[in-house]
Amino acid sequence: MQKNLMVILERYLTPEGVRLRIGGIVTRDVAHYYGVPHGAVQVAVVAPKVVQGHTVPQVLLHWRSRWKKTYPETWDICGGHIDADERILTDETAWEEQRFIQGLFAATALREANEEVRLRRHPDFQFREEHIRCFGGLGVFECGFDAPGAQNREHSALYFAFVPGDVLTVGESDDVEEIFLVEDTVGFAGQEKEEVASRLKLVSLSDLLLDFTKNPDSYADGIARVLSRARDEPGTRRMLFEFVRSHYQGAGSGRV
Repeated sequence: MQKNLMVILERYLTPEGVRLRIGGIVTRDVAHYYGVPHGAVQVAVVAPKVVQGHTVPQVLLHWRSRWKKTYPETWDICGGHIDADERILTDETAWEEQRFIQGLFAATALREANEEVRLRRHPDFQFREEHIRCFGGLGVFECGFDAPGAQNREHSALYFAFVPGDVLTVGESDDVEEIFLVEDTVGFAGQEKEEVASRLKLVSLSDLLLDFTKNPDSYADGIARVLSRARDEPGTRRMLFEFVRSHYQGAGSGRV
């Protein structure tokens, strides 16, 4: 995996619908300076929490550092770019393979969840493939394409990383910051360092959407591109809530 080499992505139509293909390789700085379309994932870590006797799935948010290059001091979820791996660099026949591209997105989501989030009470826990689920498909939460001159153009996908209830169920009075540790990257390309997020919170999707509607400037672009769709599109909102709720239904989850 080449950390500062990102995948250029192109979107196109087929008789079966919208697809993505790899169009080349670009460095992170060049992509962001010239607005080269690239791939990214947003990863919402979800944990079950007991609320008034019901198990409610809640989203883990972290407060971005004041030293972040973009959207400092806002609430966010995890995320990262699709980096170039060895096959991309050596085998152009893979550039249009849909399974390969889907695998790149899924592997990136799994990597970001495990790199950024730790369970303090279960330090050996690692998210596995079965804990990660994509909502809506690849590239559906894009940004920058309707803004001429935008420097950040991403075909992004939303993944949920579900903490299993048998590993962790958060109690009603538990302190979130004693349960989770979230590390966020600060600094410029080539000089990044990991910094522990100073503030964390767990929030239900309904409360999260309500707060975003009232205070949109308090949220970073990664999560905002998801919440704005849920706010403006009743169908997307309904499916998003059901998607999260369904994962814990067997455990008797309450409202989302």
